[in-house]
Amino acid sequence: MLLVIVIVATLSIMAASVVTLNANVQHNTAQDRMRAKAFNLAEAALNVATGQVSRAWPTAEHPFVFDAATFQQVFRSTELPAPNAASVPFVTVKVEDDGDASKAYDANDNTQIIIDAQAATGRGMARIRAMVQ
Repeated sequence: MLLVIVIVATLSIMAASVVTLNANVQHNTAQDRMRAKAFNLAEAALNVATGQVSRAWPTAEHPFVFDAATFQQVFRSTELPAPNAASVPFVTVKVEDDGDASKAYDANDNTQIIIDAQAATGRGMARIRAMVQ
């Protein structure tokens, strides 16, 4: 009888350990998916901004403007949930001069600007910066 109790207790402990391990793995996988989705979203925003800049190079008279609301409408909210923190935007894209970050155009007229795309979805956040000529 004692042997049966020991075996049942051992199996119960092993089952609880497997359940705990499985829950931990699922949580880490979900976090990794959110980070990957945020990176993909930032990359998509960077691609849109690069296309926009290639069609109309930002100048002092016509600085770069990114319409985040229109961009967000393209993505389904079920796949890319809003960021957990209310103060964090879904996506932001800024263009800055490579010499003067306060300018949203090529202020030094060297045909080089930096595009900074940031995205957040769920608990994941990502930022991509690229120099564009």
